[in-house]
Amino acid sequence: MTIKLNNSIRSKLAVDNLARVIGADPELNVLFLGPHATPCINMRSKTIFLPNGDFSNDKYWKLCSGWICHEGGHNRYTEIETTVDFENEYLSKQPGFECIMPDGTASFSSKEEEKKAEIKLKRLHRSINLFEDIQMEEKTGNKFPLSKVMLAEMYSFMVSDGNMTGDGSNIVSYIEMYILNKLRVNQLGQEGVPEILNEFFALADTVLFDMKDRFDSLILEATGINSTLMACELGLKLYEELEKLRDDLKDKEEQNRLDDSDDSDGTDDSDGSDDSDGSDD
Repeated sequence: MTIKLNNSIRSKLAVDNLARVIGADPELNVLFLGPHATPCINMRSKTIFLPNGDFSNDKYWKLCSGWICHEGGHNRYTEIETTVDFENEYLSKQPGFECIMPDGTASFSSKEEEKKAEIKLKRLHRSINLFEDIQMEEKTGNKFPLSKVMLAEMYSFMVSDGNMTGDGSNIVSYIEMYILNKLRVNQLGQEGVPEILNEFFALADTVLFDMKDRFDSLILEATGINSTLMACELGLKLYEELEKLRDDLKDKEEQNRLDDSDDSDGTDDSDGSDDSDGSDD
């Protein structure tokens, strides 16, 4: 029998109770959206958003339980004010910054500067959240042993579904997943799917080249992470490394474009031997 969580009162009460226990908040609620919704939490509205599915399906229920433990863990252990203060401090150093408005948004001297700052902030927040996921999941699992099992099962399903790995074609995404998976396996003790993860980790030597040591060093520094502030500081380091990489890739792309333009203007076919270099992008 198919049971949709968004129209089953008893099932809805069960997930709400799980969220409230893990999240340490009797007002926390779970809201089910479309089947492809991304699990997340709005800590201000006290709402966990999850994709709707079939409660009687074992895989969906295990994923759902893990998502609730994850988002509830954020509610209990993520220090939102610490993150906001850290990110506002970062914004205050951006070109055109004027002030933080009463509603918490940043004011800039021009729309162009505001848009640039928003893009940078989203990238920084993503890097911070990567490390925050580790520190709060470890605390959640230590306090609630059953949640540790649920989180590990969730991770295994996400790995098997291809949500935690890639082929390395997007180097920035690969680095993020490389760090997150390494910390999940090494610090949280989550197994995932070893054959998939081992193949993914093996790509590092060819995808990262001489950058591998830098990111392995960051992983080592992050081992033992135990606070939101530490997640912010590590997130900033990762963000700055990724911004340098983005700039390098952009410069390389521009240089390749100029090289291609020069080749198209020339008459000496031998110059075209350099064209193969562009395939590295």
